[in-house]
Amino acid sequence: MISCNSFLKLSFLFVFISCQSTSDLKRENRSEFFANDLMKTESFFLPKAPDHLNFSYEGECFINDELEFLDFKKLNASYNLSYEKLIELQAFFFSERIKYPEKDKNILLYEVIEKISGNVRFFDFPKYAQYHFVWIDGLEQSEKIKWLKRYLDSRHMEEGVPIVMSLCQSSIAIEKFLNDSNLSEDYPYVLGREIYNNYNDKFEFIPKFQTQMISSFKEGANIKLIKNPNLRSKNLKSFIYAKEIKELTVK
Repeated sequence: MISCNSFLKLSFLFVFISCQSTSDLKRENRSEFFANDLMKTESFFLPKAPDHLNFSYEGECFINDELEFLDFKKLNASYNLSYEKLIELQAFFFSERIKYPEKDKNILLYEVIEKISGNVRFFDFPKYAQYHFVWIDGLEQSEKIKWLKRYLDSRHMEEGVPIVMSLCQSSIAIEKFLNDSNLSEDYPYVLGREIYNNYNDKFEFIPKFQTQMISSFKEGANIKLIKNPNLRSKNLKSFIYAKEIKELTVK
């Protein structure tokens, strides 16, 4: 015959085991869901482009960085992120890949998606009425340094916030170049190759690179493209903005 005390002990043990099993099951289900979700991310990467396509005719330069471009159409269908959010996601992801090369890229992508979905911003430009995209492509390293220094002394420097940009180099590479050239304090803002993708804003795959950035800058702000002499005849049709981008060639 089981005493009342023994019965209570057995009842408590049964409830404890049941709760523990339920808790373990929930953790297991979460882990399984997380793993399954990560398995899907493999399809979120576009195939690497052939080497002969790694050339920008707009910038007259070869793409030097091993960038991993994302499949915007699939990401939009899975996470309902806007085109501009996906541009920011891709730039954010590439930056994290450089910082944490040992980390699994699928886990990294999942974490960045969580941040972007939670309205964490990667682009952090000051809110000004005018921005100057200082286009450094088409020049050798030594020429880039000289041209950027000349632009610092020009009257145009005071007219807008300078953002050094490239169609071939990543933001990480641009920042390293500016730091090595002792120009990082004069040019603290950059835009690199990782803001471009083969999908347009309708999520249609196109045989060229394109980007769109409107919400990252002050509403109604003007953008002026500052070109070096080697890019005098080139334009920036691949960059979609709310207003016309004016151009200026600086010697």
